[in-house]
Amino acid sequence: MPSMRERLLAAAAIRIATVKIGDETFHVREVSAGKFSKYADLIKNDRPASVTFLLQECVVDEDGKPCLSIEDAQVVADCGRLAMPLISEVMRLSGYGADKDKEEPEKKPDAD
Repeated sequence: MPSMRERLLAAAAIRIATVKIGDETFHVREVSAGKFSKYADLIKNDRPASVTFLLQECVVDEDGKPCLSIEDAQVVADCGRLAMPLISEVMRLSGYGADKDKEEPEKKPDAD
């Protein structure tokens, strides 16, 4: 049986997912805690820059390496039909937001 350390290190491996948008397939990876902290700081004052930063850090090539320059990430960020699914998957992979693999808690109706 693997040790606690071995299990933790295996669980900490960076996750990569495929995002299908139209006829194209793209790859994203989860964001590290340090990069997420920078994203959180950016989003307070400059939401477009925060999206660009996250795309630049987390859209990856087939080898799992970031593949967008800052200029490229800005172009992608300006296209909502691309940016939103990519960012959503980065957040899901990273544990921020709803996890598609888990059921959402039952919502209670609002009282009138």
